[in-house]
Amino acid sequence: MTTTPLVTVVVPTFNRIRYLEEALRSAVAQSYRTLEIIVSDDASAENVFEAVVAPLGDPRIVYRRNPATLGMGLNIWGALRSAKGKYVATLHDDDIWEPEFLSRLVPPLESDPSIGVAFCDHAVIDEAGVSNPAAADANTHNWRRDLLAAGKIERFTEVALVNQSVPAAMAALFRKEAIDWTDFPPEVGTYYDVWLTYLAARTGMAGYYDPARLTRYRVHQASETVAWGHLSGRLRALRQSEFMLRRCLADPALASIRPVMASRYRQTVNALTLTLLEDGKPHEAREMLRRAIPLIRRPEHRLMLAATVLPAGLLRGASRFSRRARLFLSRRG
Repeated sequence: MTTTPLVTVVVPTFNRIRYLEEALRSAVAQSYRTLEIIVSDDASAENVFEAVVAPLGDPRIVYRRNPATLGMGLNIWGALRSAKGKYVATLHDDDIWEPEFLSRLVPPLESDPSIGVAFCDHAVIDEAGVSNPAAADANTHNWRRDLLAAGKIERFTEVALVNQSVPAAMAALFRKEAIDWTDFPPEVGTYYDVWLTYLAARTGMAGYYDPARLTRYRVHQASETVAWGHLSGRLRALRQSEFMLRRCLADPALASIRPVMASRYRQTVNALTLTLLEDGKPHEAREMLRRAIPLIRRPEHRLMLAATVLPAGLLRGASRFSRRARLFLSRRG
């Protein structure tokens, strides 16, 4: 590269000093040096600045603290909107970048203005930082990155939104001017990374893939991924997914993938309905189905809508049985 444009790294944090220092040190240690590192503290109970930020003594680090807890999505989005960099990336406070992460992903964006996002593969580590290659391989296969060739991706919409191959939370670099930063509905919540990928993909810009594992994703008991295994976490994820897919179906820029997204939306509506009923929320299930039926027009959803007026105890038991039966059948299949 003949120039080194500014890259903004947003490191959101909330009561996780245990991992934050390691994450920040991996940002500071990037071989690409032209950085703005925004530590966005979502009103932690801990003194993040005194405990972690100040001791690092790096003038590239900007510390911002919300006066009240906003939640992951709004915390990150606010920091991203304030970014001064030509390119932006997020690094969660429990993940780690390899030193060459940015130096590998900035050049393709600089050399080709038609590329909106560059991303890579990632390793998987546990709470102690021990790598799990089998889990990383499974993750790569699950999100179909094992089918991607290195280099420019012309049909990026399919890769980004159908295959969901972009690990936007900790392994992607976005061209800031490609994103509409005024577009962040509160319903997005913790799905900010999926939303960010959606906003980039809907522009029609290309992507770029580097198959090297240039970041490390940490799995631990306090992570959002683990929370999805509990009823409250599953419900939060399904609500956000339903909103995201509904937005995609309404977006004319995504007409080419609408059939796939419609199928995925039907599945999400089914799962969300059962989860809401299991959690004793038939009114919310009823409102969601009324909103969804015009988009999917399937007779089973009208039956589900009619069923929401049954006694709550009966609905809760039936939905729990249905979910367990589907899980059992999927494992046998």
